This record gives sequence, structure tokens and C-alpha cells, in this order.
Amino acid sequence: MKIIYRLKFLLFALLFASGLMAQPAEFAFPGTCTPPITNGFSMIGIVLIDGASAPAGEWVGVFNAADAIVGRGQLQSFEFPTGSGTFVNGFSIRIQDSPAGDNCPTHTLGDNLSLKYFDPVSGTVLTSALSPFAGGATSNIIDGPDGVSTDVDFYNFTSPLPVTLTEFTATPAGATVNLNWTTSEERDNSHFEIERSSDPATGFVNIGKVQGNNTTDAFSDYEFVDVNPAEGVNYYRLRQVDFDGTAERSPVVVAEMEVSAERNLSVFPNPAASNGRLTIRLGGDWAKGATNVRLVDVAGRLVTEWTNVNAASLNTELPTLPAGIYQLIASDDIERKAVRLMVR
Repeated sequence: MKIIYRLKFLLFALLFASGLMAQPAEFAFPGTCTPPITNGFSMIGIVLIDGASAPAGEWVGVFNAADAIVGRGQLQSFEFPTGSGTFVNGFSIRIQDSPAGDNCPTHTLGDNLSLKYFDPVSGTVLTSALSPFAGGATSNIIDGPDGVSTDVDFYNFTSPLPVTLTEFTATPAGATVNLNWTTSEERDNSHFEIERSSDPATGFVNIGKVQGNNTTDAFSDYEFVDVNPAEGVNYYRLRQVDFDGTAERSPVVVAEMEVSAERNLSVFPNPAASNGRLTIRLGGDWAKGATNVRLVDVAGRLVTEWTNVNAASLNTELPTLPAGIYQLIASDDIERKAVRLMVR
């Protein structure tokens, strides 16, 4: 996504305004190397978890080609784009480029960098799907994965689930919404909590609970009926809880009440990560069970296909794809819609 330098420097000012709090041990600098770092390159970006804005205050770290930390910082909220009223969480940090006499790990211009996020729920460090990327710079600003320093890059991370979720759908059924999901394996799975939102930016609420199957390698099917969905668009996700209280959240799926006759097709996150999860939303009165969705490359060649889609929202996994522009095409016996998808 292109934005001009003025917004980029506004982001620097907003993010540098707050001081550091206690960082996770995984992002500690070694020995006598004690941040804050005052020299080096600047790097900024926006962080998404499963396609949704990551929580403010959480930590990201930048690691060099030797997997040593060369920069770190907390996520702070800012308005993007300026004047839109939409707030997302991002970072602006320094990347160490010289030892400064204290043997800090350093980044050599052009060598690979990786962005990592500390997930406080699972206590694990996640690596961005865009990593590693060439750490070039323009005017002391790291260019980012797309190689353009005037872009603010979106870094998406996938939450680790102690269950393997193979399918998750939300389907309007009259005045209710049917939620269905399937797992292919589970480890110490106590239960699922179902969460709903009319606007993910303002948070989700718990609307129900379904017991898990403890530990199993068999396929397990689950269902839950939301008997009181909100008017308009409803966003759903699962909070999977282990017996020890550890919890992880699934990607988001969507159901639209008061379905209009006008059809539309949308997808998020967009840009999407190769081999990452993707939610395809079919808005309007598409023929349930008779709609096909195809993903094609710029030459029109079929990459993958979802047939007989019977839900308003389909969460699925992309195959491993080269970075580039693709098209999602939805069609039934009446209509055909297409939308562009960028894969990074």
C-alpha cells in the first residue's frame, strides 16, 4: 500500500513518543548491548495477527541474517490513512548498523532481515510470512519486503493453534447463523469459545462454548448456532482453550444478515501471505451450494479452486504461491464477480 513520506514521518513521531516498557526475554539484546539504539536505520510497519490489527503494546523484534536481534519496539496506535478515522497498530524502530563499542549485533545493508512478534498468549515468537526479506535502505529508511522505502509494509502473523483447523464457515439461516468447523487433530483441547463482533476494530464478545475432544488424531466436526446475530455483517472467530488455560484464536469468518440482491466478492487479508490463511466473503444472494470460486494468475491459469461453496464466508489456506497479483473469481449459473488478490 503506497503512502507518502509525510505520513511516514508522522508515524515516526507518533511511535517514538512513548517509552519502552518491559520487553520479553526473547527480544533481549546480549551482553552489554543496552538499547535504546540511537544510530542505525529506521524501520516501520503495520502488524496484523490472522489478518486483524495486533494489540497495542505488544512487542516486535528485527533479526539479522545470523538470527541475532538488531532492533525491537512496541506496537503503538495511529490513524491510517491520515484522516480516515481507522486506527491500526504499528511500529517504528531503529536497526543497529554498528557495534557502538558494546558488541551489539548489527545489520549490514542489503543482508536479509526477519520481523518477529512475541505472542503473549502462547508465549512463543512468531515470524512474519514476509520474512526473510532483503534489508536494503533508502535515506536510512529500511525499504521493507517490497523494496520501496516510501511504502508502509503490512506484516501478517498466524496464531499457532494446538488444534489443526481445516475448515471454519459461517452461514446465515433465516434469523440465525450456523457456525461449522472441522479439526484434523487436537492436543489437550478443553473447549472452544465462540466470539462475535460487528466491528473487529472495537473487539469481540463471547457468545457461547463448545466442548473439545481432548487429544485425538481423528477428524472432528463441530457446530454452533448464533441465535441472536446483529443486523448487517457479523464477524466470528474461535478461542480454543487448552486444559492448562492456554488459549489461541482462529482466523475470522463473516456472515451477512439481511442479504441484499446485489452480489459482491471480497477477501481479507489482502495482501495475503503465500501458504497463509484467507477469508473469502460472498455478499448478496449467491446460489448456496452452487457457487464456485477460482484463483487464477495474471496469465489466467487456474491456481486452485473451491467448488460448491455453500457459506457466505469461507476461511481456507492458500497454496504456496510466488509473490504477485492474482484474481479470485466467483461464479454461479447467474453471475460472475472478480476481485484482485495480492500475494506477498
